[in-house]
Amino acid sequence: MTVGQVLANEKAKSILAREFPTLINTPIVKLYSSKTVKQVLALAAGKVPQDKIQRIIKELEQV
Repeated sequence: MTVGQVLANEKAKSILAREFPTLINTPIVKLYSSKTVKQVLALAAGKVPQDKIQRIIKELEQV
């Protein structure tokens, strides 16, 4: 699932908004719209706990 697909899906977008409330509405998110969520979350490694990243990916895969 790409970031663009997440932004177009209200349920998926609400998951990211819940986890990253300050980031979801910033212009930088649109720059990554063609990247997969896994690619973008991999960039957060070291800043976001791995278990949180895995939980978010799992939730998004169920949408």
